[in-house]
Amino acid sequence: MIYLPKKNEGHGLINELFEEYKLEFFKLHKVPYEVYLHQFAKADNSGKAKFDGRIYSTSTRMSGQQVMFKVGAYDICICQLKTTPPKIVKQYSFKLII
Repeated sequence: MIYLPKKNEGHGLINELFEEYKLEFFKLHKVPYEVYLHQFAKADNSGKAKFDGRIYSTSTRMSGQQVMFKVGAYDICICQLKTTPPKIVKQYSFKLII
């Protein structure tokens, strides 16, 4: 025997899932916060460090030292790790052009 669903059957499951997801979304922080990716690299002798297949220039004082890339949605900061908190050595910003 072949089972054929009724006209409105099945829609309740999607609505129930949506309600569950809405409850999960309310668990996010109410205060805005920034999200960054932190990646570590070692600068070469000329102070250049590689991230994501690209080469970024730092200060020549950073040659041979480990640096931290702090990558956001629209900017990349190269930070010196010897200081606490890490000091920004150079910052690259990108504008979204549509």
